[in-house]
Amino acid sequence: MLDHYEIPSTTENPMGYLHIYAQDSWHAEAIIVGDETALRGLREAIDAALGEGKGISGAVVDDGEGYNICVLKQSVDGLAVPYTSDYAKDQGNRPWPDLSGFRELIEKR
Repeated sequence: MLDHYEIPSTTENPMGYLHIYAQDSWHAEAIIVGDETALRGLREAIDAALGEGKGISGAVVDDGEGYNICVLKQSVDGLAVPYTSDYAKDQGNRPWPDLSGFRELIEKR
């Protein structure tokens, strides 16, 4: 797991609020809901991934917990499926994406 952001103690949040609701199983919707600041940050991370292979942004959940959004441009062949329901989770030993290269991006922020 990557380092988490420290959220300022004021009510102002410079990263924006973003909730990402994962797919629970096959064909289910994935939902992204956020304010303009967080959605722009996500777009910048996607643009960076398209150009450089990876991008990162930060956001906060409505409960005040900050987190990193890591975006990779790579093949998904061989990766674990991202479903959250027990019956749909990956039953093999396929790996999750390697996020080790994001530490340097976090330090630059």
